[in-house]
Amino acid sequence: MRRVIKITEIMYLVIAILSLGQLINSWGNFDQKFFIFAGFMVVSFVMYFVRRRYRMRLEEHHRNKEDKE
Repeated sequence: MRRVIKITEIMYLVIAILSLGQLINSWGNFDQKFFIFAGFMVVSFVMYFVRRRYRMRLEEHHRNKEDKE
């Protein structure tokens, strides 16, 4: 379970980086494609940090649970 969360976390980061690259390539052409990739980049970065925080809380919960046993 934790491995899957880590993989999705990395996938969101990769999507954000690829979107940033596409955003840089289309800089100056403020058309619909530019704003779509900007949106993907923002959403991907937000989801990366949300998943990262969730994973860290989950790991802390498992550590606390193991300490009690």
